[in-house]
Parts: sequence; structure tokens; C-alpha cells
Amino acid sequence: MYTPEENPERQNMLIGTFEGSIDGKQYSARAAEIPTCPQGMDECNGLVARDNAIKKILENIVSQIR
Repeated sequence: MYTPEENPERQNMLIGTFEGSIDGKQYSARAAEIPTCPQGMDECNGLVARDNAIKKILENIVSQIR
């Protein structure tokens, strides 16, 4: 679930989580993104916006577990 701060306008949103261990170290990471067109792209469809959100979520989660 998302928080009101993450999504004040209650738009569709993607949330990614990672809970597990890497080399014996425990991690718990979470990231949320509202699908939007990539920066600099004037027009895109829902699939491109969704893919952009997934990319941002994965980058955020990886940065949390480094």
C-alpha cells in the first residue's frame, strides 16, 4: 500500500519491495513510483510510462541495498 505522501492525488502507482539476504546480510527495501513518460519524451503510451516506473523502482531498491 502507498502512503498519502507518496500519492496525494491517488493516481495509479507501482510499488516494488525486496526482502531477503545477500551474502548473509538482511535487507528490506521498498520503492514506489507513479508511471510517467521518461524525461524529454513528449508523448508515450501506458506501456512506456509503466516501464519507466519499473526502471526507477529497481534503481531505487538497488541503491538502498548497496
